[in-house]
Amino acid sequence: MANNIVNNYSSTIVEIFQSVIKNYEMNVDIIKQCEEELNDLNHEAELSEPKDMYKGYLVYKAIRETRIRRRTAKEENELLKDIYDYFNSQQGQAFKSKIQSIQGNSAKLRATQEARTYTPRQREDLTITEKHSTANKPFEEMLKDFKKTKISVKNGKLRK
Repeated sequence: MANNIVNNYSSTIVEIFQSVIKNYEMNVDIIKQCEEELNDLNHEAELSEPKDMYKGYLVYKAIRETRIRRRTAKEENELLKDIYDYFNSQQGQAFKSKIQSIQGNSAKLRATQEARTYTPRQREDLTITEKHSTANKPFEEMLKDFKKTKISVKNGKLRK
């Protein structure tokens, strides 16, 4: 069965739901890991023997890189928070379920459309009995067909 536009939109919406939740929760894990790593690095600076300049620089560099990784995750989660909270709410889950229901219904309708034929009701001399419509071709296929037969102008001459 070919894709349909509602299926494509629905899939995209569900993917967005999953991506927002996954990224937000992954960032929470990154923040926690960075905080634990920073705790380790601070204890290294506090409890270890004094370091020479190069080893001290390496500790500073590790702290800086860890804090930047943490800040990046925190700022992304600040942006994602409202949508994450909505997607995890009862309303958000109901919306996702409705989209998935619409997606399922569109797949059934599309199968019906693709199997649909026409049988003349009055005239028996027509040749369209049990013919399928070509109107329900997915847009992407129609665009490919259009590009195959697209006419262009090269050096003042029409080209196919």
